Amino acid sequence: MLTVHLKTINPQTASYTEAQLGSGQALLNALEQLSNASGNAYVKDLPFLFRGYSAGGLFSQSFSTFKPDRVLSFANIRGGSLTFTPDNNLLIPGMMIYGEDDFPQRNDRIIQVVELKRSAGGNWCLVKEPHTDHYGELEGPDNLIKLLFSKVLERRIDENGNMLPELQESDGWLGDQYTLEIYPFDEFPGNRLKASWLIDEEFALKWQEMQQ
Repeated sequence: MLTVHLKTINPQTASYTEAQLGSGQALLNALEQLSNASGNAYVKDLPFLFRGYSAGGLFSQSFSTFKPDRVLSFANIRGGSLTFTPDNNLLIPGMMIYGEDDFPQRNDRIIQVVELKRSAGGNWCLVKEPHTDHYGELEGPDNLIKLLFSKVLERRIDENGNMLPELQESDGWLGDQYTLEIYPFDEFPGNRLKASWLIDEEFALKWQEMQQ
């Protein structure tokens, strides 16, 4: 696991949350230096699983459009000041988590972005944390993220460490965001493009449980 601390030096010109404005390349450069210093040349080419809270969550989502071929999956915990991004990250499993008691404008943007990605067939899911504000505990979200990432690693990395083809929308399950009912993709009775995409049944059950 690699933990990174990013800081915006001049907010008038660019924010680190937008990977394409420099912070994404800064991360890649730092990883290359670490790779060279350690003598492990492969490190600089490893794919990413991104998990970030608040502004860090924005960076996680942003990097998935900056270098989509390097991102296995990402999760954004309560990072709501989102910019609209290209659809080159649609098939990257993404999870956007918001606290029910967080600021409405932050939550509205998170919901809006996920709905837009899902309307285009994106492998994204939305998670509401009941009775939680922006500064609520992170154990619940992190447990769900760990489960998603473990599933992604099983299905997107082979035994030699090579990335496999992207997951298709029809490979997963779907969850109704209002009733929290879950179904295999082909059995979902409603509008599939308005439902959260869930990687498999086990994950779908945990997604359901967390929001009840």
